Amino acid sequence: MNIHRHGDVYLIPVKSKIDGVPEKKAVLAYGEQTGHAHVIDHPRAKLTRDAKAVDLVKAELVRLGIIDKDAFVTGALTVEGDEAVPLTHEEHDTQHIKPGRYAVIIQREYTPAKIQRVAD
Repeated sequence: MNIHRHGDVYLIPVKSKIDGVPEKKAVLAYGEQTGHAHVIDHPRAKLTRDAKAVDLVKAELVRLGIIDKDAFVTGALTVEGDEAVPLTHEEHDTQHIKPGRYAVIIQREYTPAKIQRVAD
């Protein structure tokens, strides 16, 4: 399994068929602190935040024991074609994401008050 970590964003491969209306641009996450974004700006990258698609990929990863039920799964990504596409962010090195289907997960952190998503 080829898991990608890009700052506070994880892409974990899934087998589930991803349906849902894709967003115009695959912005995986915006940084709350900097305003920078984790982006795949390529026509072969299809990101959906459709609740059914997100629930489906999350359920697959929970069932396999890869994530827990409280994970911040925020989207479902499909990269089509035969070649990798670039994942960019102003503060991180570019990664190349191979074709496939992925759950988009935001890292969590513990504070005495609660478990929350990491602020980038």
